[in-house]
Amino acid sequence: MSEFSHRWFNQISEIDAALWQSFFYDTPFTDHAFLAALEQAGCVSEESGWQPMHLAIYQQEQVIALLPGYLK
Repeated sequence: MSEFSHRWFNQISEIDAALWQSFFYDTPFTDHAFLAALEQAGCVSEESGWQPMHLAIYQQEQVIALLPGYLK
């Protein structure tokens, strides 16, 4: 039986860049470095009203899906 779980991340830096890029390899606006720069510059933050809430879906211990997200 396959067990699924999830985890929310408040910073893109908590997710391995190579792993992230393996899911988003050809889209500039979901590029790990781009999202990290937005967070580091304060463009997306709790103070700006766009709190990062990135989602990882796991099947047992393996990441099977990633989703960038922001809580408004």
